[in-house]
Amino acid sequence: MGFKDIFHTDFSVVNSAHARVNLIGEHTDYTGGYVLPSLLNFKTTIQISKNENKKYQVYSEHFNEQMNFTDFIKSKNNEWVDTAHQALGACLEGVDFHNFTTADALLNFKSSGEGDGFVKQGYGDLLSHYRQNVSVTLNTIVNEIDWSGSLLKIKTNQGTISSKKCIVTVSTNVLAKEILKFTPMLPIEKYEAFSNIKLGFYNHILIQFTDSFYKNFNIKKDTYLFSKITTKSLSPIGFFGSLKLHNFNLSYFDVGGGFAEELENAGENAAKDFILELLKSTFGSDIKKYIIKYHVTSWGRNKYFLGSYSSAIPGKSHFREILKTSIDDKIFFAGEAVSSNYGTVHGADATGIYSAEEVMRLI
Repeated sequence: MGFKDIFHTDFSVVNSAHARVNLIGEHTDYTGGYVLPSLLNFKTTIQISKNENKKYQVYSEHFNEQMNFTDFIKSKNNEWVDTAHQALGACLEGVDFHNFTTADALLNFKSSGEGDGFVKQGYGDLLSHYRQNVSVTLNTIVNEIDWSGSLLKIKTNQGTISSKKCIVTVSTNVLAKEILKFTPMLPIEKYEAFSNIKLGFYNHILIQFTDSFYKNFNIKKDTYLFSKITTKSLSPIGFFGSLKLHNFNLSYFDVGGGFAEELENAGENAAKDFILELLKSTFGSDIKKYIIKYHVTSWGRNKYFLGSYSSAIPGKSHFREILKTSIDDKIFFAGEAVSSNYGTVHGADATGIYSAEEVMRLI
C-alpha cells in the first residue's frame, strides 16, 4: 500500500538513507583513520505529511503496523514513542524527552566536529600532558570568590588566594545551588542561566569481559548493542552500548534521563543488576562467568558535579550565551555548558583555551 492509500493524502516530505557496511575500519575516521564504506541494496525511506487534527499517525510497511496517538511527549507503553524518547532524550541529552529542547540539539549538531575519539591510555594521561608546564594544586576547594575589590579574593579550604582574574569551570548545578558563593552576588541573569542550563543524568556502566566472551559469541570490535525500550513512567528504561570497544576487552552501556537518576539513587549494585539481567536475555544465563569487573559512574551523586552534562530547559537555550559572559573582566566562565559543543570534552577544552586567551589579552 502507498502513502495515500493509508492516510488519504499525498506526502509532502520524503527522505531515504541506504544501509551500509564498512569493509575497512569502523568509525576510525573520527580519529583521522581510514574507512571504506559500501552501500547495501536496501534502504529506509520516510514519508511525512502534515495534518490538521493534532493526531500522530505512524505506519510501518515492513511490520505492516499502524500506531495512532495524540500526545507524542506523554504517550506511554508505545514502543514507537518509547524508542524515540530514548534516542532523542535520554541517550542524546541526558534528560527525558519532555525536558528535551530541539534548539539546543540543533546548536550542537551544527557545530559538531569529527565525532568521538578515545584516549587509549586513558584521560589521566591526557590530563598529565596538559599540566606539564602548569602549576596545579589539588585538593583545594573554592568556597567563595570575592570580586568587590581591585583584586579577587578566592577563599579556599587551604586559605585565601589573591588574583587579578579567574576562570570558573564549576558545573551549573553546583553554581545554581550557590555552593560556590560570589561576593557581591553576580547579576541576576547569571543565576537564571545557572538554573536554566541544568545538568542531566547520563552514566556509563563499563564491563571488562574475558576474551573468551567475545570469541564465543563472535563479537567484532565496536559492535553496537541496544536494549528493547520499555516505559513504566515518562522515563524510558533501556540502554545503548558498544561491545569490544576499539578492540579492547571493555564494553560500555549507557543509561540516561530519569531512569539513570533512579539507578544512581538505588546504588551501584542496582545498575549492575539491571545490565546483567538484560545481558542474560541476549547472551544466556551464564553471562556472569565472562565478567571480570564492573565500573559504574554516578555523576549526579558527586557533590562537585551533581549531574553529567548540560541540557537547556526547553525555550531557554539562549542562556548559554549569558552563561559564558565574563563579569567585570575579572571572572570568566568556561566548560562544556558554555560551548555550542556542550556535553563534550573538546567543547569544554575549546572554551578553556578561549577564556585563557582572553585573560592573557587583558593582562
